Amino acid sequence: MASGLEATFQYLARTDNPVAVELLDAALDCPYGPVRQLALAALLAKPNRAIHRRLFARLGEFDSACKAILAKRADRLVSVVSEIFSQVCQHSHKNSGLDCRKKQEEHATIKSATLDKTLRQDFLQACEAVREFCLYEALPGLIQAVEAAPEDLAVIGAGTVLELTKAFYGELSAGQNSARDVKTLRTRLTEALQAAASSYSRHRRRELLEAFLILAKPQDPLLRRILHDRRDSVHEELVRLLAESTEGGVIRLLLGFLEDPLAPQAALEVLAQRTDARFVQIWAHQAGYPPPEVWRETLSRVRRVAWAEPAHPLWSQLDGQAQAGAIGLLVATKIDRCQLLEILEYLLHHGQPEGRRTAAAALAELAGAKADLLVVRLLQDADPYVQAEAIRQLRRRNISEALSKLVHLVDSAEPVVRQALQEAMPEFTCKNFLRTFEQLPEELRQTAGYLVRKIDSDSLPLLVAEMQSLSPLRRRRAVEVASAMGAIAELEPQIVLLLQDEDHRVRIAAARALADSRSQPTWKALHDALFDRSLLVQEEAEKSLQKIIAALAGQTESATPPTSANCPESVGSQ
Repeated sequence: MASGLEATFQYLARTDNPVAVELLDAALDCPYGPVRQLALAALLAKPNRAIHRRLFARLGEFDSACKAILAKRADRLVSVVSEIFSQVCQHSHKNSGLDCRKKQEEHATIKSATLDKTLRQDFLQACEAVREFCLYEALPGLIQAVEAAPEDLAVIGAGTVLELTKAFYGELSAGQNSARDVKTLRTRLTEALQAAASSYSRHRRRELLEAFLILAKPQDPLLRRILHDRRDSVHEELVRLLAESTEGGVIRLLLGFLEDPLAPQAALEVLAQRTDARFVQIWAHQAGYPPPEVWRETLSRVRRVAWAEPAHPLWSQLDGQAQAGAIGLLVATKIDRCQLLEILEYLLHHGQPEGRRTAAAALAELAGAKADLLVVRLLQDADPYVQAEAIRQLRRRNISEALSKLVHLVDSAEPVVRQALQEAMPEFTCKNFLRTFEQLPEELRQTAGYLVRKIDSDSLPLLVAEMQSLSPLRRRRAVEVASAMGAIAELEPQIVLLLQDEDHRVRIAAARALADSRSQPTWKALHDALFDRSLLVQEEAEKSLQKIIAALAGQTESATPPTSANCPESVGSQ
């Protein structure tokens, strides 16, 4: 049955018989939903504007299912509402007795023009349809109607233009316009809004100007001309909108100017003077620390920022990421450096964790005794990330006893602090220690080794690699360095293997180093070394065993001193 019903309506949609239109129109009143929907689809399929006008008049009667069908054929509604907007323009022109150009020049006369009741109602319904079905293609005609319509209708029409523009921008941002030729449509809408912006002094519709800003790009020639010319009649209102609008399109436009080193100064002044939290939050989030390289040249033209003050209320409204980005923005500007230092000090005391860390990092951009004092104070900060930022700066500032202050931090268990120490004291790396070990006085080797062990987290893998080197000199030196660093326990398996090395000097170094070990495998390896073919290796192995025995005897009174002939089980369990 459904198939037959659909076939019937398909026939009614194709036929040119005027009776078919009457049947379909009557079917719109059928209580059976599918019949109403098929009738509506059939009427929309007919390329007859009169039919579409009749459907427009019945919009208030349609349910959601019928409106969904209408939305798929929005072009039918566009032609109807566009015709209504055109009639409003023509009616206003006729009542004013002026041609179109003269009418625009004498807007006050047109404001007093009146429309007949039917046309007024059609205009209001057309605006409602434009909003409900997002009839973007009707926007140019609506703009012209707003400029010509009486005051009460112009207010409603201007609001509709702004609402429709915001909806279009929302779809652009979300990428929801795949079914439309977005580029062409945006160009058409922007051109219509450009014309409205140019004639602002006549219609004074703030909504049209804001709609223009929502879709405009920073390179828009009209926009740039207005911003550059402070005497332009639109300049003051346009700047005010840039400073006050919270629309995403306007915010995007303002931030877009930062990518242009030749951006109008008026736009940069607006950026710097806005203190509303939402705008600054978005701006700072996009900036990050440091801000994008493309922004820096433009930001360097800014010499004053309204919220660049310690304890400004805005700081407490920003999250940590925004505080960090805001610091990046201020560092890139030309605001007074003493003022910037005060802000950083304030944030170090009162900022969010991410803001405090960024403030500590930003101190690197500032010189002077006060900045130096702050860096020294941050070495004891409770946040290891703040500590790390101070560590990286200390030696570069030529602060007295900087190295000594850093050495006092090497026992930190925080990986980020240890990494910063490694960056701040590059000479205390295992690689450097291996290279200079033999030149260091004997009394300094243990101290240097301790620092290297604490600072260089990659030292142990490097020593393992050195112990496997083809060069006997490098193998022996790796063992001696491991001993100086106190890393024998961690490297014991590799050092035990070196007791079998082909070079007797490597075996001597290994036997001497293992005196610091207490494990059963070490004891056995040293015991075997007592029979080494080299007398010097035998002597070192015996000395190491004696040291181990003495150490074990000192640890517990109940331990039985081992002999050189065997290793008691208690040694292996120590």
